[in-house]
Amino acid sequence: VGPDDSITVRFTPPRAGTFMYHSHFNEDHQINSGLHGAIVVLEPGERMDPETDRVLLFSSAGPTINLINGPYTPTQLNGQLRPPPMELRAGTTYRFRLINITGDVNTIVTLLDGEKPVEWRAVAKDGATLPEAQRVTRPATVFFNPGEIYDFELTPLKAGTLTLRFGPPPSPRGCGMPAQVTVPVHVR
Repeated sequence: VGPDDSITVRFTPPRAGTFMYHSHFNEDHQINSGLHGAIVVLEPGERMDPETDRVLLFSSAGPTINLINGPYTPTQLNGQLRPPPMELRAGTTYRFRLINITGDVNTIVTLLDGEKPVEWRAVAKDGATLPEAQRVTRPATVFFNPGEIYDFELTPLKAGTLTLRFGPPPSPRGCGMPAQVTVPVHVR
């Protein structure tokens, strides 16, 4: 597709769920330059409420110079290196749709109350609803690889400030991995 041109693609998804799209040509350069995005497919009659249904797309902030030795680019959230604070309401249930499209860098996402993770409930993996036995409440930390998608439900119980922390696993100084990013999450 040339500059200032477009293409229309039509397809029928096999089921409702959280999905992503991305390039399969010159992948490291194109994906890490922003050729990717989220696709949320809902059941017939369902409507997406952006207030309670949050897409959190983690990606690299540009191509990596050397895929073996780095330095690696920072992880961004929804296309931003410094995302704005999130706003939530106590007692409201949210669906967080976490998508990792970073280039060959694992990502850790944690939602903290002080130094301790809050709890969330896993509801889907890679666009498929989990069976009831796997829909467990657990600490709000996920370590996931590029290409993975997780959906979690979260109901903040009280007002206060939480911290969303994300990025590559901590590594020794000088190895070229960027620092993790923190975002305040204000619960009203």
